[in-house]
Amino acid sequence: LIRAKYHIPQNKNILIYQGMLLPGRGLIPLISSLPFLPDSYFYIFGDGPLKSQLTELAKSLNIENRVIFAGIKNYDELHNWTCSADIGICFIEPISVSYQYALPNKLFEYCMAGIPTLASNLFAIKEIIDNNPIGKAIPFDSSPREIAVAIKEIFSNIDYYKEQTKIAAPKYCFESQTNTILSLIK
Repeated sequence: LIRAKYHIPQNKNILIYQGMLLPGRGLIPLISSLPFLPDSYFYIFGDGPLKSQLTELAKSLNIENRVIFAGIKNYDELHNWTCSADIGICFIEPISVSYQYALPNKLFEYCMAGIPTLASNLFAIKEIIDNNPIGKAIPFDSSPREIAVAIKEIFSNIDYYKEQTKIAAPKYCFESQTNTILSLIK
């Protein structure tokens, strides 16, 4: 879907972020890593107050043609867009206690879409990835070059990570978690 709409060749990589454009979402470090990833495009599905700063950052790095702000999509459509990417980005920074212990839905949405994730190694996120190799969790303070290296490592083993998402997805869907959720609210 992304390749068709935006005319991206098959030999180029598609990174995706879905969510609000806010501080602490790892968007600045990720965009800063793109000069080290010349074959990658970064699609951002969402909106928020950080958009103008991210746009200016992409321009200053001369990569504005590879950072695409795709806007807000209806939640019913978002899964199809996500499925058409290669790697999902869930690079949360610990700017608050809430973020330190975050377990974002996007981590599981990428898994359900069958794409691996580059994530920060914050406690809850790292635990999921350690127990289910659906991507890589790296330090939240990684340099842009280190982020690029981690993305390249995922691409070098992309079939393995995609297979792991198929194994993990049934464990983390709503239906498999229903009894646990209900036991917590009783």
